[in-house]
Amino acid sequence: MKTSAYPSRHSALGAFLLTLASVVLCSRCPVVQAAPPSSPPKLICQGNEPSWLLRIHGKAAAFRLLGAAGQGPELKLQGSYRRLDSLKPPLLAWRGATVGSRRDLVAFISERACADTMNGENPPFTHAVQLSTPDGQVLVGCCRAVEF
Repeated sequence: MKTSAYPSRHSALGAFLLTLASVVLCSRCPVVQAAPPSSPPKLICQGNEPSWLLRIHGKAAAFRLLGAAGQGPELKLQGSYRRLDSLKPPLLAWRGATVGSRRDLVAFISERACADTMNGENPPFTHAVQLSTPDGQVLVGCCRAVEF
């Protein structure tokens, strides 16, 4: 019996045909694709001392201080979300700025129950938020998911 480290011509042809057949058959196999990442929620956030309101919808947001002297100007912001899935619950960070500004508003948002202790009525707040405003204030509050 003759043995060799190299396959014979017939076994090489058989291996080639087997590989070709598996490629043809697998081309008809369904491809499983990862689901696209879920889009960030649309949120209305609010807090007190001082009173404020933040609306976030994707890359757009609007922020306003609501002091005793009346409403301050609304800041229209453009920004983006980042998601940190290693934390439980995951942390969403939204960072944005007004056009032409170099000072950002940053919101750190966690999906968890939140209560507005200054307000007698509590809509179903589904997120807690901590804000760093363009003028350097640090604010805390609650958010709820909404449809715009």
